[in-house]
Amino acid sequence: MLFRSWGWESVSCEVPADGAYQVRIRALNADAAPAPCTALLETRPAATADDRKRVRAERLLMETKLEGRVAATAESAMAKGEQAAALWREIGDAYWEASARSEIAGAALTGGKNDRAQQAAAEALASKRRLGDRIGEALALNRLSPAHVDRKS
Repeated sequence: MLFRSWGWESVSCEVPADGAYQVRIRALNADAAPAPCTALLETRPAATADDRKRVRAERLLMETKLEGRVAATAESAMAKGEQAAALWREIGDAYWEASARSEIAGAALTGGKNDRAQQAAAEALASKRRLGDRIGEALALNRLSPAHVDRKS
């Protein structure tokens, strides 16, 4: 897990048990200014079924984030976000399930589905409040407000 100024980012993978591995944390943009972060690394002797679900959910959530920025792929992003949320729910991770709901709201806004955006953002907001995640709460409110304003106009 990696903590950045806007919250946790989970990065999981399953690798063969033999061999040496190196973990690098860097910005995608080579010109990016340095930013503080905290990394939490966990290892297990073998991946469980829930670990494999987590890896799948993380991949789907990343695809939701990327596809949710473009109107032409917003529908696909929402579907992937729903799959990710279901996997997070199956493994009992309310933090990431709520994060998926927030990303679904963002994709819905991009795709002009304001009712869907409002529903997903409200679900994310309620969960983030229950969890005491103030950063996640702010992000959910950021998604909820345009959906609400557009719906009223």
